[in-house]
Amino acid sequence: MGWRAKTGVAAGVVLAAAVCGYFYFPNPWWPTDRLIRSAKNGNDTERLICVGALRDRARGSEEALAALVLALGDNWDEVRGSASAALCAVGEPAIPFLQQSLKSEDQRVRETAAMTLNCIIPNPK
Repeated sequence: MGWRAKTGVAAGVVLAAAVCGYFYFPNPWWPTDRLIRSAKNGNDTERLICVGALRDRARGSEEALAALVLALGDNWDEVRGSASAALCAVGEPAIPFLQQSLKSEDQRVRETAAMTLNCIIPNPK
């Protein structure tokens, strides 16, 4: 097999892996609604990746903000922490969503929302 054939096979393998990765693993090129679905229903790693990807979209999307607030109640600490950091980075647009989550029946949601609000609006000294 010549070098051109080997190069063609290698390029095909890389392309196939990239295409499969695009469809299977959450990534920043996915549409927002697909990231939100995976943030709610994926496995631990998928939820964590999706919450991180939603961070950049949350400023202009109430759906993304709502999904991040919903992630504050996730079972995995890493997902909750990532959602909290993302909402803290978003800042003021997240405040109404976080204030609503303070009324949640889930104690983890209330605690994480309070810490996130404290990040956005620090207590005066």
